[in-house]
Amino acid sequence: MRRDRRADGSTRHLFAALQWETKLDLSRVHKKLTEAAFFLNKMAEQERRIFGHGGLSEPFEPFDYYLSAFLNAGRTVDYGL
Repeated sequence: MRRDRRADGSTRHLFAALQWETKLDLSRVHKKLTEAAFFLNKMAEQERRIFGHGGLSEPFEPFDYYLSAFLNAGRTVDYGL
């Protein structure tokens, strides 16, 4: 295992040294997953409104906004891990 040599001469496992510095905060990841699910549901609702009557009945703009928000929430989950 790789070791981290400190200025005072002590040697520690790098993992042990980093263990306290970086903790995985899964609550933020869970919140972003919930946010992504919310926008995915909004996209599904919007799709039914647009194509529900056999043709285009409403503009695409709200769907585009929900898609953008869904993708951004999904990317944030990746950064959180």
